[in-house]
This record gives sequence, C-alpha cells and structure tokens, in this order.
Amino acid sequence: MVLHFQGDISQCKNLTVIYLQNNCLTKIENLEHATQLTHLYLQRNKISKIENLNGLKNLKKLYLGHNCIAVIEGLDKLYNLEELHVQRQQLPQGETLHFDPRTMKGLARCLHTLDVTSNGMTSVADLECLNELKWLIAQNNCLCDIMDLTRVVSQWNNITSLELEGNPVCSQQKYRERLITCSNKLALLDGKQISDATRDFLKRLEINKAGHKLVSNQTHVNSTLPADITSEFRVYFICGTLFKQVFIAITLHFALTYFSGLTKNFTPGVTNSITRSSVQDAKLKELSCDYTTKLSKCFMFPAWKAYKL
Repeated sequence: MVLHFQGDISQCKNLTVIYLQNNCLTKIENLEHATQLTHLYLQRNKISKIENLNGLKNLKKLYLGHNCIAVIEGLDKLYNLEELHVQRQQLPQGETLHFDPRTMKGLARCLHTLDVTSNGMTSVADLECLNELKWLIAQNNCLCDIMDLTRVVSQWNNITSLELEGNPVCSQQKYRERLITCSNKLALLDGKQISDATRDFLKRLEINKAGHKLVSNQTHVNSTLPADITSEFRVYFICGTLFKQVFIAITLHFALTYFSGLTKNFTPGVTNSITRSSVQDAKLKELSCDYTTKLSKCFMFPAWKAYKL
C-alpha cells in the first residue's frame, strides 16, 4: 500500500512506502504505527530535527534531502537502514552538517549508501565507522585534506563508488591515483570506472617508488660517512697500529737490556745460546701472544722456559 498524501495514518499499519516530499512539514511525527515501513520520502520540507523514527525497525531507505537538518541523529535503532539521503540541507552560512557518534555507531553495520552532497563538510572522519558503506556521494563540499580522505577510505573495506566532484581535494596532485591505491574494491570514482589492471599498475608503481626512495636515502647516508666519520676511524686505526709497533719495540728493548745485564757474568757459549733462543722464540710468538703475556714472559729467565713448545 502506498500513500501519497499527508494525514492521520495511525490506522494504516501495513504501509511499506510513504511519500511526503515537497510539503511544509516542520516535524516528523505520527509514524510510529507504520512498523512495516521500508521507504520514507521526506525531502524538500522544513524539517530541522530527525526524530520519532527509531520505531521503524524495517525501514531501509530514508530520504531527508533539502530540509534544515544540522545534525544527523535519532537513527541509532534503525538496524536495517541501507540508504540515507541528507543532501543539500538549508543551513546558515558557515555551518556544516554534523553526525551524532551514537547514530553513526548504530548504522555502522547496515548503511550501504550515504548522500551528503552540498553540506559544507570539511572532513569525512565522522563516517569512518561505517564499515558496510559501499557508495558515498559527497559532491560540492569543502573536503581539502587528501591524507584524511585516503585514511578514511582505506578503512571502508566494502566501498565501491565515490562521488567527490566539486571538492577542493579533487584538484590536488595525484588525487585519483592516491584514492585508487588506498582501496581494493573501489570501482567507480567521480563517474569513471577503475579496472583491476589500473589498480595493480598504480600499486606496483607506488611500491617501486618507495623502494627507490629508500635506496636513495641509504646512498645519501653512506656518501656522507667518509667525510665525517670514516676519517676518524682511519685515524684511530693508524694510531692503534703505531701504538702496537712502539709497544713491541719498547718491550724488546727492555728485554734485551735486561738480558745483557744478566749475561755479563756468563760464558760466551751460554750467552749466545740464550740470545739465539730468545730471538727465535720472539719471532715465532710475536703475533700470537697478547701484550701483557708477552711482557711477563720476556722478563723470565731463561727465556725458553716462558713458553710451552
């Protein structure tokens, strides 16, 4: 049964569609008995508040465009609502359409289509929770933040169509490419089809650019190292090598001096034997012994008892 006129409909409990558009209605009322209602047309009236609709459990499509509504509210119990049309609200200059968080949470699992055209919106962040959204119509608003837009769109796993023409964001560089790559199901953007091949190509291009940028950054960092850091490493290495050589020379000098003082009272044969054994043993063990051990061994006499051959 379809009703095309306004009046007392409390007795019409089997209504499924009601057309009340293009009237002078200022308030939504007398609909609580129409529990079988699935389609309600209230556009082009003077309604300023959404109310008295939570009892319409079977409502699927609600048309409220061209009214004076400033806040989308009072719909949190409509768990079967699939389409909501609230475009072109007659708001004071500078005002924008707002969304009640409780209502958005209630519609998160059912709303498929949302029309918010020409409502002065600057962001779609309030719509992020609409997990089942497939079609967003948000033309002629004030959306200008591409980062905010792509972040929200990437959260809509079921979005297939976006209509954003007439927003400042549309003129930004790579607007279309960025929206295509942030969604796996988006098939229509501003009336233009998006093929899977196009999406795959743009995603590969984005990955390649990210890889080149990473390599470029690493190359830049490496190229600056020799001038600042590597030279210091080189100085430390040279100083360490020289220190080692000087340490060995001083150690041998003291060892020979010590030996020469001890061997003054020895016979020439014993002295030659000790010197020959010390020199040969030092050459064999010079690179394998640490400095402390070597120094302690050098002061042992006779020298051949300092090592276990």
